[in-house]
Amino acid sequence: MNRYKMRTFGILLVLMPLLIVLSWTGLIVRFNYPDILREPVAAVLRKYHEGGATLTLYWAGMVAASLLIFPIVLLFARLTSPANRGLSMAAAGVGLASATFHVLGFSRWLFAADALAAQYAGQDALSPARQDAIETVFHALHLYLGVTIGETLGFATMGVWAILTAVALYRSGIIRCGIAALSVGSGLGILSGMLEWAGWPIAVEINAYAYQLWLLIIAYVGILFIVRGK
Repeated sequence: MNRYKMRTFGILLVLMPLLIVLSWTGLIVRFNYPDILREPVAAVLRKYHEGGATLTLYWAGMVAASLLIFPIVLLFARLTSPANRGLSMAAAGVGLASATFHVLGFSRWLFAADALAAQYAGQDALSPARQDAIETVFHALHLYLGVTIGETLGFATMGVWAILTAVALYRSGIIRCGIAALSVGSGLGILSGMLEWAGWPIAVEINAYAYQLWLLIIAYVGILFIVRGK
């Protein structure tokens, strides 16, 4: 990889976490996310409608950041494959699956939830039957694309990808042992997010902190690439 490509890859590695942080912060402020998910469906839809175009933009940022995972996964695989091709290919497969799950999970807000909220809260007179139908559709999409695809499968594959990528980067000499250990720990923490549905509420906080740590590590590697590229 020449210097120009290294700098470009570094910028991409910094851009993805930055986009997630900005969008996530906006969702917390504008939508009270993720605590809003514990509210009734009616409250969620009305809150979404009140958020307007700004809220839609934040969700678009999450989808865009998830799309950036695709080239990041492939570029990591290209960098680490000379040292261990099998490990790199395994990490790439899991990483691409994780990117797909993230895009599907977040895009439900950008497309389906946006349309449902407009129908639910944007009309003055809505029959009870119509309200129930919209709430049922939203709830079904939330359980399938949110809980199953985005959170359960998304957390599982993201955690495994973080672990495999950390080992591959370490074996390739790109990161040191300490950063690799932190990356493996963050991957295990991300995996723990699935335990929320097993009755462990603390898993939510562990997952959140681990995810933030993984984003910081990706940004750190990106800065290294930018510096080396210069």
